[in-house]
Amino acid sequence: MYQKKILFGKYEFGKLLGQGAFAKVYHARNLKTGQSVAIKAMSLRNVLKGGLTEHVKREFAKGGELLNKVKKARFSEDMSRRYFQQLISALGYCHSRGVFHRDLKAENLLLDELGKLLGQGAFAKVYHACSERRLGKLFGKYELGKLLGQGAFAKVYHARNLRTGQSVAIKAMSLRNVLKGGLTEHVKREVSIMHRLHHPHIVRILEVLATKTKVYFVLEFAKGGELLAKVKKGRFSEDVSRRYFRQLISALGYCHSRGIFHRDLKGENLLLDENSNLKVTDFGLSAVTAQIQPDGLLHTFCGTPAYLAPEIIANKGYNGAKVDIWSCGIVLYVLNAGYFPFSDQNIWILYRKIFKGEFRCPEWTSPELKRFLHRLLDSNPNTRITVDQIIDDPWFKKGYRHIQTSSDDLFGLEDYDDNNEQYKFLNAFDIISWSHGLDLSGLIDSLNCSVGVERFVSAESPKRIVGDIDEVAEEGKMMVVRKKDFVV
Repeated sequence: MYQKKILFGKYEFGKLLGQGAFAKVYHARNLKTGQSVAIKAMSLRNVLKGGLTEHVKREFAKGGELLNKVKKARFSEDMSRRYFQQLISALGYCHSRGVFHRDLKAENLLLDELGKLLGQGAFAKVYHACSERRLGKLFGKYELGKLLGQGAFAKVYHARNLRTGQSVAIKAMSLRNVLKGGLTEHVKREVSIMHRLHHPHIVRILEVLATKTKVYFVLEFAKGGELLAKVKKGRFSEDVSRRYFRQLISALGYCHSRGIFHRDLKGENLLLDENSNLKVTDFGLSAVTAQIQPDGLLHTFCGTPAYLAPEIIANKGYNGAKVDIWSCGIVLYVLNAGYFPFSDQNIWILYRKIFKGEFRCPEWTSPELKRFLHRLLDSNPNTRITVDQIIDDPWFKKGYRHIQTSSDDLFGLEDYDDNNEQYKFLNAFDIISWSHGLDLSGLIDSLNCSVGVERFVSAESPKRIVGDIDEVAEEGKMMVVRKKDFVV
């Protein structure tokens, strides 16, 4: 005997009315009231993949599709006007609430038992759950534009602030990839570092947003694109190369004076604003002094092959400031020559060339610049030039007027002050709404990433949070140790 399917003890499923790429629609009956309804069922896998958040129940359109009526016979002008008026009424209602259908067609226009048009009004309720994602809107605040670039773990989009019209760049990262790749500390460190950097030649971070599946960095938009793209059109003159190199060193010295080392300086991470001024970006691989090992060195092998310093390749530890200076030397060489000092399709041969540190400058390079490049690209980190020595070099100083505002501010810039209101982060990091979440709340407190404490902001009561921790710990077969004041 055939047994009808009952949904949640409330609805009795009937025949399949239709299906699309992501959903099936069934006729169903409310067991309590006898009301006929249409049930739109979607695979949970497709729901998560497509960014949808709920199953949708909608009013059952007993009259079927409007298209079926048209197939039997065309409508009179009065009948056409009637349905068109109902369609515009529904459409105007949706638009006034910021919802756009984007798939208006006869198959999506249904009729009720009285012949009234239902499709658009009913569909607006279905679509509203995912309208922001499909329209490219983020939190109702930013309108996403074209993809600017992507890497292994993130995509960067151009976006517009809907309230101010300001152009921004949004770096989107999958939370799943962050957790799977063990990048939680990297992300936390990047936010913490960028939040503290206020320099005219460093891309500013404006805010951090998150959903249960993604983390978004809202960044200053560099309208001029990558510096490397300009070089590909033609090498720079020494004067232009010097201008950009000075801006790079200004930003680098600012970072180093605050115990921050970039570790991935390259052409792709050097952007230009609308005035063609340089902006350093992407601190995803950066390190802080708290990461320095007892031997006084960093030991993480990271960076981009063509820009790697010999001591990183040697894998015996390195000074963060010295490897950044080597990368700056590679950048300066590329600006002046239009190509890399060390290159090979075979990465091991490339590493061998870098390790030897032997290179030749193009014939148009001035003697002063040749000497300067050899000081920057010295394969011995102990004798390699420092930032202070770079600033005093004759080639660097040519035509340069440096204004020193104070003995503490070597780069003529206002120091960062946590108590200065203009530097306060405007949004709370209350992103911990999932069990294995990414805690960004503590990032605004300290740059010291070695503290073994996790803190977060939440609207939930402490009792509820501790209860959730108990549940997660029980599933993971872990023990929860409680201390006073809801510390676990």
